[in-house]
Formats: sequence, C-alpha cells, structure tokens
Amino acid sequence: MTVVDRRATPRARSSFAPELGALLTAASDARRPHPLVTVTHSTAAVDPISLYQYGADGKVEPTWSYVFKQFWRDDGPFTVARKIRAKRPREARQALFEFWAIVAVYGVLLVLNWRFILLMAPFYYLGHCFSFLIAWYEHAGADPDQPIATGVSTYEPVYNWAFLNNGYHAEHHHRPKVHWTQMRALRDETWDAQRAAGVRTLSVAHFLGFLDRRAPKVATAKGAAPH
Repeated sequence: MTVVDRRATPRARSSFAPELGALLTAASDARRPHPLVTVTHSTAAVDPISLYQYGADGKVEPTWSYVFKQFWRDDGPFTVARKIRAKRPREARQALFEFWAIVAVYGVLLVLNWRFILLMAPFYYLGHCFSFLIAWYEHAGADPDQPIATGVSTYEPVYNWAFLNNGYHAEHHHRPKVHWTQMRALRDETWDAQRAAGVRTLSVAHFLGFLDRRAPKVATAKGAAPH
C-alpha cells in the first residue's frame, strides 16, 4: 500500500522509484497496475489479487487463507512487466529497471552480511501478509455491481491520519482521481448515495477488521469470516 501524489509528473515519480522499490523490496511501477483491477471483484479469475479468485460459490476466500497464501500467488516481475508492456511500454521498462536495482541492492547486502537477509526474510513475508490483511478488509463485503460501493471504508480518525485517508476506500474506488486530502469532502458529498447503496463500513482500522463486532459478517467460501 503506497501513497503517491498523483500531481507528480512521470519523470518525478521515476526519479525516486528505485529508492522506493528498495525500501518496499517490490518495484513500484510493477505494483501500480494492481489497484486498477481491484474494483472488479469478479468471480472470473481475471484479477490477480481478487478475493474471489480462490473463493467458491460466488463467495470470497476466507480471511486468513487469503492473507497468508496470496504472497505465493503473485506473478513474477517478468510476467507483470509483460502485462504492462501491452499498453505502457515505458512503465514496463521502468518496472524492470527497478527490479534489477532491487536485486543489486540486496545482492550487495547478501555479500556483506547474509545473516541480515536471513533475519529480514520472515519480516518481509509478514509485511506482505499485513498488506493483504488490509486489502481483504478493504474489499470483503463490497458490492461489485454498484460503482459507489465497490470498496469498504472506515472513518477511524487515527488510522486515517496515519495512513493519509486510506480508510476512505469506497470513496477512492468510486472516484480514484480525487486527491487523498479531498476524501472527507467526497464522502460528505456522496453520503446519501452511499447510504442508499448500502456501502459497507468498519468502525476500526482495516487491519483490525476482525475485531469489529458491529459490522455484519461476510460470508466466505468456507463459512463466515472471523469477526
């Protein structure tokens, strides 16, 4: 989950992309296309990070199965670059450049101190699991048939302050070009329409969604999601 100012030019984004990639250990240009497809929670497995891809009977995959298994299902960097190249060849080249920059950085670290890489590996995996936990609660229970309700929002103030209004996820899906600083105004503007559409909301941060006792349970492929 990365917050990027959409007002930045492609040149400006590219200038710090390798450094960002090294911090995330994932090429930022390779990660960018995925949010464009999370809007369609299709039961057809067309979205590589869809909650429905490994669900059944029109239901989403159970929470912890998605959280701990999704890391191993990700496409490799060359597959992702190939998909990007069809429409955005410059970004495909940038993604591969970032990938090799990351390989070089961590290759040097491996030579200098292999114990550091060994120690970092489980935290790298768990960091991705944390991201997938957020993704599950950002989308589980959303209505893919209504554009205004394809995401799940939380208005918990501390979370939104710390994560730059990431809690306004239904609003972001509805109008993805609106800047993060304008999310609250967008919510106020569309509040009546959201209520009419039954937009799902949580009373806690997305990553604490399993602690929310007020939100209705989400039916999963193997029963009800833990709540």
